[in-house]
Amino acid sequence: MNNYTNGLEARIEHLLARYYEGETTPDEELELYALLLDVREGEPYYTDAVLLRSQYERPVEPTPVAEPRTDAYPIFLSRRWLWPASMAAALVAVGLGLWLLRPSEDPLMAQRNGAAMTQEEVNVVVDDAVMRLATALDNSRAKSQQALMLLEHKLR
Repeated sequence: MNNYTNGLEARIEHLLARYYEGETTPDEELELYALLLDVREGEPYYTDAVLLRSQYERPVEPTPVAEPRTDAYPIFLSRRWLWPASMAAALVAVGLGLWLLRPSEDPLMAQRNGAAMTQEEVNVVVDDAVMRLATALDNSRAKSQQALMLLEHKLR
């Protein structure tokens, strides 16, 4: 054996003696663990190495991965459904407006509550309906985005 091996064995013997007497520091125990890390079965110090491995090595357990929660918020608030739902609401509003402002027997005359309307009145009503629809869609989009941000923040 060369001097390096003799010095290494002497250091292992010294650390093992201190270890079994309960006098080692955490750094010395870590050094002893590192020195005995490559010891295999049948080699000297194997039982000591097994003891130290049991102290420092823990079995690796897989970290459980949580399934994504689908019940966290209603499906109609998901981003995937936001655009189609907004478009459906807009189509319903436009269709309802067209039905309510349907022409009378005279194709050029619109009625409101049974009374004839001039073209200027029709323009005012249509402009008002379109503005209300645009405002409602903007508010709906803003509130949906706020709700999504709040829910995403709570889910983190």
